[in-house]
Amino acid sequence: MKRHFTFLMAAFALMVSMMMPLGMRGDNYVVQFNSTNTNNDGSQQITSLADIVASGDSYISSISNATKVYKGKSGYGVKLGSGSGSGSFTMNLSSTGQVYATSITFNSCYYGTDYSYLYVTINGDDDTEQYFQLTSSLSNHTYTFNAPTLINSIKVNGYGSNQRLYVESMTVNYSSSVSTVETPTFSLAEGTYTGAQNISISCATSGATIYYTTDGNTPTTSSSVYSSPITVTHTTTLKAFAVKSGMVNSSVASATYTIQSGGNQPTVSYNIDFENDLSSYSNWTFDNIGTSNTAITAHGGSKYGANINASGNGLTSCSITTNSAIAYPQSLTCYLSKCSNNTTSSTWYVKVRTANSSWTTVDTHSATSMSKGTWVEFTVDLSSYENVYVQISYSSSNAIRAIDDITLTAADPLSPVIAVSNVNDLAYDDLSPSISA
Repeated sequence: MKRHFTFLMAAFALMVSMMMPLGMRGDNYVVQFNSTNTNNDGSQQITSLADIVASGDSYISSISNATKVYKGKSGYGVKLGSGSGSGSFTMNLSSTGQVYATSITFNSCYYGTDYSYLYVTINGDDDTEQYFQLTSSLSNHTYTFNAPTLINSIKVNGYGSNQRLYVESMTVNYSSSVSTVETPTFSLAEGTYTGAQNISISCATSGATIYYTTDGNTPTTSSSVYSSPITVTHTTTLKAFAVKSGMVNSSVASATYTIQSGGNQPTVSYNIDFENDLSSYSNWTFDNIGTSNTAITAHGGSKYGANINASGNGLTSCSITTNSAIAYPQSLTCYLSKCSNNTTSSTWYVKVRTANSSWTTVDTHSATSMSKGTWVEFTVDLSSYENVYVQISYSSSNAIRAIDDITLTAADPLSPVIAVSNVNDLAYDDLSPSISA
């Protein structure tokens, strides 16, 4: 009767196992750590795989960064730390040990009255760190994963001085057969398009949550959750991945959409002719710039700009900057000259920057050797930039240099020039999608 009952129980267990979804079937392996097999802890630091691991070494290819690791007293495994500092070591897993882990359980306790914490880091990524407050008796402390995760290294360590602890064993629980979430797909193939585009993201795995980014960064579970189509109004790299409990996260899908101006969209210009008070050029900010009509003849009209103060004295630097980002700048043209025959080295610069970034020099023009009163055209191609502030500036000498008839052209006004009180405080999200040319 007993033998018959045992057979029935074994058959029932087999049937239950066969009914379990593949993703739920689990397994584990155990790594046992070395001790002195005496009542005392070892006093000699150990660093090798053979010294640290008693059994289960086939799952570990090597030990690295072992610091203040000792054999603990019998039955307690290794001891981490000493009175002068914490101990740690990293287990680099072999191909056998690299599994899709669901949890890792450590049998551990603190040393003496140190009231220590055990810290665990996976795959060398500090963001994966979890820690456990230990007790005076060996007990299990479990590191859990949000989804089955392929592991290749495990680091264990204490924290601070007098944070000694024992680690007797480690049990890695994993999915022996695990499914991967399907990679998300985009409704629009990557490429070049005219005007704004709406893009949907989908995933063939039912119930999966999609996370995405539009700034080119790799998405994480802290990124935006997809819920409705995304409108792309300028060149954008869209990335997305999907997650579902009990499954391996999907690969990251990526596509770059280049948005060009429509053929029927106007080209707008922002001009400065210096004939009016500088405050009337509302799309620009002037720094150390004044107007004059005395030393040379203006390029057009009767006045030109120069690096001068209110008294007409030369300044070592000056700049003219758009008040906000230009969505699709095309070119900047201006005319340059000198108000004297001074040949001190000096330079004009055309620069661009995105919101909250540093200036990038696009092109330069020497103001050193040009002739007094002779106007030279300076044209810079800006068509490879998007959503940038544009600046023309001068530096290096207080010799008076002249500038006149500045024209900045821009296409497809999806994100226009708008007036703001402080250029440095403007964020990209402050831009408005309307413009008057």
